Amino acid sequence: MYSPAKKIVKSARSLQSEETASKIFHQAMRLFLEKGYHGTSIGDITKSAGITIGAVYWHFKSKEDLLEKIVKEFEKRFLDKMIHVVGNMDA
Repeated sequence: MYSPAKKIVKSARSLQSEETASKIFHQAMRLFLEKGYHGTSIGDITKSAGITIGAVYWHFKSKEDLLEKIVKEFEKRFLDKMIHVVGNMDA
């Protein structure tokens, strides 16, 4: 049986999950830039993001996985910008 209330709750949970993953991602990125990858612990990330260690491992397999996703995001942004610039060049 379809339940609109269950769908709303699921959507709210999904949104909260995305917000938590984003918070972890951005705090890890900031700390990696400030302290370096090796100088940043999972504990540093959890403290900065105000979340639990379990939340980090729910969203990311490891600190290395988190770094890989950050690097991929930077690559994507760089390539998107390059494509935009090259696409707007006068021939």
